[in-house]
Parts: sequence; C-alpha cells; structure tokens
Amino acid sequence: MEKSKVIQQNVSYLDKLFENLDQNFKDQDDFPKLIPAAVLILLYEKNSEIYVVLTKRSMDLKIHKGEFCFPGGTQEKTDQNLCAAAVREAKEEIGIDFVDMDILGRIPGYVATSNHYIVGFVGKVQDDYEYELNQKEVNSIIQIPIKSLVSSSSHRYEYILDKSDKIKKMCCYGFRGNYIFGATALLLSNLLKIVRVTEGKSFE
Repeated sequence: MEKSKVIQQNVSYLDKLFENLDQNFKDQDDFPKLIPAAVLILLYEKNSEIYVVLTKRSMDLKIHKGEFCFPGGTQEKTDQNLCAAAVREAKEEIGIDFVDMDILGRIPGYVATSNHYIVGFVGKVQDDYEYELNQKEVNSIIQIPIKSLVSSSSHRYEYILDKSDKIKKMCCYGFRGNYIFGATALLLSNLLKIVRVTEGKSFE
C-alpha cells in the first residue's frame, strides 16, 4: 500500500502515538459467537491541538439512528482483514481514500456488543480534508479536540444491566450538547488511555 502524503510532514505528536499502538494489522480475532467489525478513528493535528473525527448516523437508518460513532462496520468476505474492513467502510460512509491517510495502528483490545466485536484502527489525516458524506448513512461530522474529552468535565455516566443482571457503570462523553455513549464511548476510552501514555501526563 502507498504511504500517505501526510507522513512527509515533520514528526508530530501523532507520529509519536504510533509507538504505543498495536501494529498487527493482519490479526484475525477468534470470537466464534460474535461477528467481526472494525472502525476507523481519524485524528488530525491543528494549532497544536489533536482532534478526533466522529460521524452522526442518519435518522433514516433502522438502528442507532442519530447516534455518534466512528465510520466502520462489519467485516465482509472480500476484506483481507479487519483493517481493510474499516478503510472500506470509511470510504463508503465519508468518502475518504486510503491514500489520503496514514494508518498509525490498532487500539489494543476490542469492544463487544450483543452480536459483534469491534476493533478500532487509528488513522492520521490532514486537518482540512474535505469529506464526502453518504447521506443515506451519515447525517454530519463532528471534530472534537482530544483535550476536551480527557477533561473530567466532559465525562458522563450511564448504568446498564450486564448479562448477569448486574448494574454496570459506563463512562460516556459530552461535547457541546452532543452525547457519545455505548461502543463508541468505550473505543474513545481505549484511545484516551493510549493518548495519556503517549503524552506522559494529563492534558488538564
């Protein structure tokens, strides 16, 4: 695969993030009772701030309508691996080409839902990239500074019953009236752990 133009720039914080991400792109996780899925977590740097890109799902979709998430979806037979699935889905949803990003790595671990396990791959993109939204799937895009998500003031909590009927407390995130929860919030939490390791200290 060709390297993106963005890696020709000077070494930045996002380049350092590379060192703390899993580089095993070909790994095929083995969860026989769950369907494999992957998302693309796009980051960019602007004015010394790191931003993360999320999409708002269309209100015309049957499930999770209007929710915030990362572009991605279920792995198909034609996908070489989970990373390929994330890249393909991102192309379909927001029109971003592989040559316009640099895949930095994979977030350790996964997020399990009732019928899927979801793996997150981190991509570096230019700050002024012009996305082309598939209006059937994506209503809009929000771009959030990582600093605001690390801050405790953005944290919200929801309580759910797990499979053992035990109450489980889960962290969610708020940003300018937008509420990010569920699998997306869990993936964000995993990302922020890597961010803190890379930074060596809190953004606060």
